[in-house]
Amino acid sequence: MRLDAPFAFSAAGRRIAALLLVTVIARYSAARDLAAAFAGGVFWCAVFAACWQLRRHLQRRAHATFTPQWTSEAVAALGMLLFVATLLSDGLLPALATLLCGLIAAILIAAERRAHLLLLGGMCLALVLFAATLSRSGWFVPCAMAFTLTLLNLFAFDVAAERREHAVAQALASRRSGHGVGVVAALTVLLALPLYLYVPQPAALYLGGRSAHSDADYSAPDAAQSPRDVPGARRDADANARGDGASRMTTPATRTDDGARHAPSTTDDLDIQTVQRNAGLANVVVMYVRANLPLYLRGKTFDRFENDRWSRSTETPASANLVAGYLRENPAPDGTPVAQQVDVIADLASSSVYASPAVAQIRFPAPLLYRRADGTFEAPRPLHADTAYAVDAAPRLLGGRYAIPADAPDARYLQLDPALPARVRELAESVAADGADAWHKALALETHLRSHYAFSYETVLPFQHRTPLDAFLFETRRGHCEFFATAMAVMLREIGIPARLAGGYSLGERNPLTGYYEVRALDGHAWVEAWFADRGWVMFEPTPFYAAPAPAAQDQVASETDRYLQREATTRALLEPASLGTQLVQLARSAWEALRNVQHALTEAARRALPWLPLLALGAALSWALVRLARRAFADVRERVAIRRLLDTAQREPAHAALALAQALECVLAPRGTPRAAQQTWREYSARLTAGGIVLPADFADAFDAARYGGAEAALSTGARDALVRTVSSIEAAQRFPRLAAAWRDGIAAAEAWLPWRR
Repeated sequence: MRLDAPFAFSAAGRRIAALLLVTVIARYSAARDLAAAFAGGVFWCAVFAACWQLRRHLQRRAHATFTPQWTSEAVAALGMLLFVATLLSDGLLPALATLLCGLIAAILIAAERRAHLLLLGGMCLALVLFAATLSRSGWFVPCAMAFTLTLLNLFAFDVAAERREHAVAQALASRRSGHGVGVVAALTVLLALPLYLYVPQPAALYLGGRSAHSDADYSAPDAAQSPRDVPGARRDADANARGDGASRMTTPATRTDDGARHAPSTTDDLDIQTVQRNAGLANVVVMYVRANLPLYLRGKTFDRFENDRWSRSTETPASANLVAGYLRENPAPDGTPVAQQVDVIADLASSSVYASPAVAQIRFPAPLLYRRADGTFEAPRPLHADTAYAVDAAPRLLGGRYAIPADAPDARYLQLDPALPARVRELAESVAADGADAWHKALALETHLRSHYAFSYETVLPFQHRTPLDAFLFETRRGHCEFFATAMAVMLREIGIPARLAGGYSLGERNPLTGYYEVRALDGHAWVEAWFADRGWVMFEPTPFYAAPAPAAQDQVASETDRYLQREATTRALLEPASLGTQLVQLARSAWEALRNVQHALTEAARRALPWLPLLALGAALSWALVRLARRAFADVRERVAIRRLLDTAQREPAHAALALAQALECVLAPRGTPRAAQQTWREYSARLTAGGIVLPADFADAFDAARYGGAEAALSTGARDALVRTVSSIEAAQRFPRLAAAWRDGIAAAEAWLPWRR
């Protein structure tokens, strides 16, 4: 395949248009704003259509100034200007996508050769890869499949066109149209789909790097002032870090009035009595996260529990200036690298920088951050939508639990509410009695809460003159994550283990179609961190609804899909059991389970057939050989019928005798080892046959040229015609089934080569 060979772009116009259309759709499937996606798609489709029409106009009319080359360069220059404008407004990846669209438009004007076609396909592929990095929607996968099928169709058209060019050189080659393009594309998808579903996926590919950007201004109100000195610095409780129940009472698009202007608060409360539930807002995605490990995003920790309320001790956070957009810490040298890219897509009421514990580096779009003694960070203002930041952390991972090395904490992490009834201590001591040390006592408390209590969103109860923790432990035995975390933290303190409550977000299950963790408002979560002398602060997950995040290798997409659909169906059934969305998710889950059952049935059948595999392989090999022999025999029979028809035509129509006999002679000689070579004229072929011992009439070549190309009359004589008929008939009669005989000879030769006693 020559790259400098001309290509019929006009003939492939519909296929090129389809390729560009699916490329644009895949590109804008990554957009979160439907109106912006539609406008962008329409704009570039209009640009491509205009460039194609301009190409046709320039080809029809020759211009001294506006040549295709000059016009293409002008369009490319406009694409560069759009690239610069998009880079300044939207960032690197959207700008590169815009540049590729501009270059595609430029190529459409001046493209003439096959190299231009390959360049066009490569640019469309690069654009789809950029869209894969930007996309957070499951719709990208069918768009990518449509792009693959369209690109394969275009390249198959190119191959068929090249074959047709070779066929034109053979005057009597059979006129076959290209078939099987759809079959090849479908087989490609069918082969790629199992690989996608059942081969473990590699780590996330960050084509645009891990970035930090925002349209919001995160400048500090006054860098010289500490947060405590800023007027109005105290705010309401951080609703987004309160845990699953409390996060559901907060609208993601709500921000506090003073929080938009002032530094972080110095005291934060978390009240487990004020939990509310808003099903309409609970399932709203607030951020997308790409991470190599599914660790929780910690926002705050709380150390004091009094009157059913968690709070943080008064503390002045230290301000830390970012250098070139980075804030670097000193992590433990033996920590496990954790990389997180967080894209906030809804306004949050919290200024917490949600991140894995043991932060090593933060890249954030602010001149400074506030660092607290517990290792958490806060921005000068609440997090806004369209804010992205990157976190590198290095926590120690002990049995799937992160651990933060730390010195012995002070007495506040053993503080207890004097109003707690004595039976809370008695329960803690009873559950932990069998533990050999503090570590095993903590594990016993965690196991007890996970196995003897039930998770429920319905925890808004009229706790009239009763301690909610006491009611949860001994009466209702049902609750959301704050109840479980509070119970474990308090019971750990009752047996002398320092503990604190941590709040933030759980990542849930990764969306297998996009590779992102979709963090929703309902994923606001609370858990426990307990201190041990030989481990530091260690995470515990007492809530049974949540599986403690554990480091694991990349799983199969099929398994991830199982877990993702199960979690979606369970969560929606708890929040909105009668909604249409819940029914659709249940339907999708049922359909996926049916497919998985079919897959498991086929796998089980294959496992049972494994002992019979040699016999099945032998049967398949014999069947394949018989099918090939049958196809060759059928081809020989079909050829004999075609030769008979050509000979009859030569006898009945003397005017077409030369062409018919030439085609019959070529058909009978090709499978018998003497085909006509590509680009070989019939006169050269006749000379070759004569040299090989096949006698042809002297006037046959002249008669063929006259009939095929026109010219002086040189009709084939009757004697020559009859002689050629006899020659063709005798060659055919000498070997009735040439293809079948060749297959038999090849099989015998292969068997002799492999049989040891014939070597």
